[in-house]
Amino acid sequence: SIPFEGTTYKVTRIGYRAFYNCDGLTAVSLPGTVTSIGTDAFSDCDGLTAMELPASVKAIENNAFYCCRNLASITLPEGLTSMGIQCFANSGLNTVNLPSTLEAIPENAFINCEKLLSVKIPVGIKSIGKFAFSSCVRLTSIVIPEGLTSIPERCFNGCTELASVSLPS
Repeated sequence: SIPFEGTTYKVTRIGYRAFYNCDGLTAVSLPGTVTSIGTDAFSDCDGLTAMELPASVKAIENNAFYCCRNLASITLPEGLTSMGIQCFANSGLNTVNLPSTLEAIPENAFINCEKLLSVKIPVGIKSIGKFAFSSCVRLTSIVIPEGLTSIPERCFNGCTELASVSLPS
């Protein structure tokens, strides 16, 4: 909540470039009233190492965590339904557990996440965008869930350590 001139306002959205390039930012605690993380909201915040999004977050927009090179982990809540392009591109994520409520993995979502070792793709995912995991050079295995009918162009391009891919029957 933010008080201003006698009125208290609830924070419901982290807006466009709200914390862009704030390298000194090491921790963020978001209230349960935030429903969306805006475009470039935390882009280039190299001080961030971990983040837990509240259950209220339904949308993460384009480039929201782009180039957060030290962001090793993020907790994505059940209830998250959409992510924008390049939302975690060039970040330092090690593992990603996508919620079952997410409908699609967008284009370039995790491109160049060079520290990414594993991704859990839930059954509810209907589509994956092109280049989604391109150049995730440490990704070793991937399980494609039932219901996903196509793998787009260059989805896993440059994943040089990818040794195991499990496709649904």
